[in-house]
Amino acid sequence: GGTESAERLAAAIGISPDLSSEPTPRNQAARCAFGIVLLCGLLSAATMVISMLPIIGTDAMEKLLVLHRYAGIALTVAILLHLALTAFGKSRKG
Repeated sequence: GGTESAERLAAAIGISPDLSSEPTPRNQAARCAFGIVLLCGLLSAATMVISMLPIIGTDAMEKLLVLHRYAGIALTVAILLHLALTAFGKSRKG
């Protein structure tokens, strides 16, 4: 039911399903990494969409390309960090 899906979502984000428990430093780091994933993903997508608008000049497109590149690198690093934090937490429980 709803509880099971909430537990799956919590596990995917990297937080304890028991929201009343005190967050561990690993859970806090996983939450932070997940937030960075969301932010960098949004920034990466936004730079692609904005570059397609006809109001953007060549200079702005070059800046958007650089921003897109670094947002993509940061997104990749944040995803790997988040996966490492959540996988580490699961392996320690078992």
